Amino acid sequence: MLKLKKLFFVSFLLLMLVASSGCIDDFFNPPEPPPGDIVPPPGEPPDLSSGDFDEKAVTIQALLSFNGIDESLVKVTSDEVLVRYNQPPVKSEDDAFLHIGLILGTSAVVHQDSERIRIQTFIDELPVSEITVKTSDFFAYREGEMNMDLFIKSWELKELPYEE
Repeated sequence: MLKLKKLFFVSFLLLMLVASSGCIDDFFNPPEPPPGDIVPPPGEPPDLSSGDFDEKAVTIQALLSFNGIDESLVKVTSDEVLVRYNQPPVKSEDDAFLHIGLILGTSAVVHQDSERIRIQTFIDELPVSEITVKTSDFFAYREGEMNMDLFIKSWELKELPYEE
């Protein structure tokens, strides 16, 4: 459990570092292409305050892919964000925890009005676990109103059937 806490803390710090470094802005505002390239018409980034859940799902999936989680399925409803992802190869439990923190933070920031975030982890397309976190708990932790121990204890963790 201590490793899980450390992993979440490190992943949360990494997420905050990435968010503050402007990587998300760079994602929505790519550099100008060289002259002569075919350029699609410019578009506005999705309005994350709108009720368009498909745009929010695409945004979450794109941000996860941008950060190395390429195999994911995101479903957004008015009260929930569900992220199913195939765990990329990791060297330690800390790496796996970083992925969970990245998914949790990205989902909460993109769909702030949701009640909960469910993260289903798969390894080689086999279900392993599901974590459900209240979005309000994430923001309470982010704002310093809840310490990491209480935050992690607020998670609902289920182990899913895993067969080799």
